[in-house]
Amino acid sequence: MSNLRSIGDVARRHLDRLILSAMGPVKECPGCFEFLPHDAEFFHQSGKRGLDSCCKACRYERRAA
Repeated sequence: MSNLRSIGDVARRHLDRLILSAMGPVKECPGCFEFLPHDAEFFHQSGKRGLDSCCKACRYERRAA
């Protein structure tokens, strides 16, 4: 039961960063705090979960460091 609660908490935190705008769904990157379009152009695919939380630019920057 606690596992189900934690999955719900993760989903709730994910939805807090997703906003519907005139351009469509926009997501906030926790790395750079920018709002970017919620699609595969800006965020990597992450299997069953959909898209990563950090944008591609932040992931590339983190790997290069």
